Amino acid sequence: MVDGESLRRLEGTRAVTVDGRLLVLHHATNRRFDSFGRTTDLGYHFGTRSQAQKRRRNMILRGEASEADGWRFVSCALAVKNPLVIADDPGIWNPRWLTAALCGHLDGTDRMRIRELVSEAKAVMGRETDVRRVLDEWFGVLVGALKRSGHDGVVYRNVFESAGKAIEWSWVAFDDGQVVPLGDMDRDAFDPPAGFNGGEPLRLRGAGPMRLHQPRGLGPFARKADSVRFREAVERWGTESGLEWSSNYPLDYEPSFGEMRPTHDLAARVGTNSGYFVRVSSRTGEVVLQPFAVDESSDILMSEFRSESSEMFFEHGSNGHDGHESLVWRPAETLEAFAARLQAVHADFDAAFRGRGPGASPGP
Repeated sequence: MVDGESLRRLEGTRAVTVDGRLLVLHHATNRRFDSFGRTTDLGYHFGTRSQAQKRRRNMILRGEASEADGWRFVSCALAVKNPLVIADDPGIWNPRWLTAALCGHLDGTDRMRIRELVSEAKAVMGRETDVRRVLDEWFGVLVGALKRSGHDGVVYRNVFESAGKAIEWSWVAFDDGQVVPLGDMDRDAFDPPAGFNGGEPLRLRGAGPMRLHQPRGLGPFARKADSVRFREAVERWGTESGLEWSSNYPLDYEPSFGEMRPTHDLAARVGTNSGYFVRVSSRTGEVVLQPFAVDESSDILMSEFRSESSEMFFEHGSNGHDGHESLVWRPAETLEAFAARLQAVHADFDAAFRGRGPGASPGP
């Protein structure tokens, strides 16, 4: 079934079942090829047989392919030994979302190149070949950062190609050399030969934070425990930063009849005539920092803000950037990493906007 050279490549793979069998992962395609070459995002996506079948259906329904295209299922084993687990799926793996999700893996050179690529993308807008070239390099920067962090693939919670309400996971291999073809094998796993040494199976139960999907905006956490942990981390940060919460709703707060449900459970104001607001939504894992001044709009104020620690660093200074800074606990990030990032961005924000302008209060 698998030759000796391929088995050597698969040694140590984490793409195994809890009892050590090699996972059979599938890719639906309407193209003919002998090896995986060009990819349109981070790498090559594989999932269960049902996920591959749903991908085929979705592509036909969206008009991206036809029933008559000569579809086939490519079954493979994957040599992925240290994947990054992303417990969410935006549906569209665009570089903007991925850059925000993976910002903790980027160094200064990566960030500088991404800012250059964003400018290039705007300059070539409408020229499909040039746009594709820019996007390919952008994805290449992200893959390079993940490899530098020791990752050779991604495992993500596949919301859009799962069956019913089940939580199903898909895999991404960065390089063709990690893919061991098995033909068209309609099974989920197979027993390797005696003496094969696979890696430790991934423990995906409890991976997080997971969010409930919604078509637009940031979905709420799927587990209340994530909201509780997020709130506790933000409250610790608030104490260390000297914030005084002007609004402080419990997570289980139920509004009275006729009362609007608050969008944020914690809120603070720093400064009087100028400064910034802090708003926290523990249901979605988001902290919003918004500057204010009596004589300038938030949009104008934010046009001058820069922070290398921001997940949206590549939008700073652009006309499309909102009049606030949003920090989200990302699905590939530990809560400790988020707290450190929040502290760093807030330090930049506080330096930029606390006591800005004449007559301003120094804040708490």
